[in-house]
Amino acid sequence: MTLSDRSTSGHRKHQRTVYLDCNATTLTHPLALKAAREAMELCYGNPSSTHITGLHAKSFLESARDAAMTSVGATSSEEIIFNSGATEGIQSAVFSVLHHLIQTERDKGNSGQRRFRMLYGSTEHKAVPASLQHWAQILNAPVSIEAIPVDAQGLLDLDFISARLHETALLCTMAVNNETGVIQPLNPLAELLKTHAGRGCLWFVDGVQALGKMQLQLHSLGAHYACFSGHKLHAPKGIGFLYVRTGVPYTPLIVGGGQERGMRSGTENLPGAAAFGKILQALNEEKPGVFLKHSELVDCQTKLIQTLRGCFPTLVWNVDLNLCVPTTLNFSVEGVSSRELMNAFDAAGVRVSGGSACSSGKVSESHVLKAMHLHSWRAQNAIRLSFGPGNSVEEIDEACEAIKSAGEALRASCMIPNLPARAEQALQNIQNMGPGISELRSSQGTRAWLISPENPQTTDSYLIADCDKALIELQNKLACRGLQRSKVLVLDHSAHSQPLPDGWLAIKSESGQALLFADSNSTKTPLLFCASRSCLDAVRRTAEVNSLLHSRTTLACFADEATPLSAYELLTFALNEPGATAGTPSSERATSLPAPTQQQSSSEVRIECTREELMAQLRHKKFLVLDVREPFESATSHLDEILIELLSSKTTRKIAEKRKSHVDFDVVPLSRLPQFLVECSEKKAAFDILCVCRSGQRSLQAAELLRRLTPCKAFSLKGGLAALLAPAVSLAPRKNSAHPHVED
Repeated sequence: MTLSDRSTSGHRKHQRTVYLDCNATTLTHPLALKAAREAMELCYGNPSSTHITGLHAKSFLESARDAAMTSVGATSSEEIIFNSGATEGIQSAVFSVLHHLIQTERDKGNSGQRRFRMLYGSTEHKAVPASLQHWAQILNAPVSIEAIPVDAQGLLDLDFISARLHETALLCTMAVNNETGVIQPLNPLAELLKTHAGRGCLWFVDGVQALGKMQLQLHSLGAHYACFSGHKLHAPKGIGFLYVRTGVPYTPLIVGGGQERGMRSGTENLPGAAAFGKILQALNEEKPGVFLKHSELVDCQTKLIQTLRGCFPTLVWNVDLNLCVPTTLNFSVEGVSSRELMNAFDAAGVRVSGGSACSSGKVSESHVLKAMHLHSWRAQNAIRLSFGPGNSVEEIDEACEAIKSAGEALRASCMIPNLPARAEQALQNIQNMGPGISELRSSQGTRAWLISPENPQTTDSYLIADCDKALIELQNKLACRGLQRSKVLVLDHSAHSQPLPDGWLAIKSESGQALLFADSNSTKTPLLFCASRSCLDAVRRTAEVNSLLHSRTTLACFADEATPLSAYELLTFALNEPGATAGTPSSERATSLPAPTQQQSSSEVRIECTREELMAQLRHKKFLVLDVREPFESATSHLDEILIELLSSKTTRKIAEKRKSHVDFDVVPLSRLPQFLVECSEKKAAFDILCVCRSGQRSLQAAELLRRLTPCKAFSLKGGLAALLAPAVSLAPRKNSAHPHVED
């Protein structure tokens, strides 16, 4: 697809970011910023100092403590211990209970004779079971750690707890789940702990996601410990507090100067505490126009629900929304992967969170949704949309419009089941896709390929897959794109034999079936499709293949490879030496993209270039910029416009305008990279390419593949669009990183 071909529907040139990932962290509120600045500029003393400046700081700190006490329903400000956040609070509570348990048993002379249970919800934040296991091992505590099962809505099994309560030393539960927003039955839990069996059990509550979204009265509830984090409620990162009920066991985890009444040593984070305290004070006072009220949060939730349902007919909520706080929506869209949704939302300017990716590139299941026994496709492809009281109604309205743009872009790309592309979109799809080979991926990650003819409306196209899995989904997408005339060819060697169309040859082997698409009378690059690389041995031994392909460069495609980087090879077959050898990068390709004044040895090969290096290249180097994002991403954020608008200074923009002929832009989605490889091979042309995507991961794969298989000098923009769109800050980003990139 070229720049002139692309659709501009849903594109917003001056795109504003709407942040809807507040369960991960939040924007620091102006009230918090002002309080933190006052603590650093006006009340900058050490709260432990006894002079007047120190006393001012102490007063500031205690005001914040009073606000925290009121917000959670504590009876005394001494029940509030400021710390670095919820993770530290969890460690402190767990350490205190285990230390008390060990000491008590030792005093009774029962050391090691009795084992106690430590129960935690199976949907808890991973910091809870990790802390339990860590400190139990370190202290050699006589405990067994058990996960409490949940039902399909994520609610704790109270019968499970009740049956074990008489042997339980610590019960760890959430008030509100961070992934689903479900509210745990705190009052029934409190009643259980009031029974004879529960009187010896201490109760820890993770209140992070409840603060500011529901009423908390920890003392009347009967909780013994509860942790909270400031950055989840529009305060800075690095500040939180632990509620410790008066009279319950507590052993300091950090000792030293005796701050926080000896409960948590280390000079207090006064700017953080002041900022958090100001937020809590505003919430306690319910000042109009500062934070959204509960009824307003519900109204915002309703708008988002209606928008999402209108955009995605196959959307399913992963929990009953009536059981949740109104600020969290967890959903999956059947037939659309979380990565595709994340990319589409990100391109439209909406920040949400999705399934994480492991090193293999496969999306892992959410442990929360897995514990709820949801179908694997829902657990793997879940999206969490979360907002907070610090958002505005206007932001939610803008988010709804951006979600509609993302949904329309996905629909135009035939990514949404049961919502076919409009007639003009289907025609645009055919034009954008173009003839040749494209890679297709199902929502479950299955790789397949499409070979499109010059005229798909009158000539058959071919869909090649390694098995029948996900074929229905892929065929529906092709039909939506106007490619109803698609013949399916399966690589699975156990599949029923089928007559092959003209130009196709099947090679059977124990490791799978290979399919060859080639014409001895054609100059087009032959295409070889294999279930795995081990199929190549059978291909090498086939005389007919070697005769047909001798001295011809062939693109080999492998279905079971995890990433595009390893899924393709350009092979050369020799008639007298049956076999194939993959092209290896020549030394000419192994070059770097330094700044003009930088010298590098030939052995220092670097494929990634920074934003600054890209700017320098505009002055003197001609290269092709490839947008390797998918069409549904580039439809709502145009790379060429972003580059021209955001390349730092006015001077750089003037240079870019003067040298436009030296910078060409093209849209080559990663799915069309196989065809780009074919074209580069046929042209035998070497030119400089800069690949760009959302975060730099897909573009790095594309650049490495182009370097390995073509004469082109391909590079990847480090950090991708995220780096280009990053705000200018005084602390420069690190130049080099040994850490792997996050999955794009």
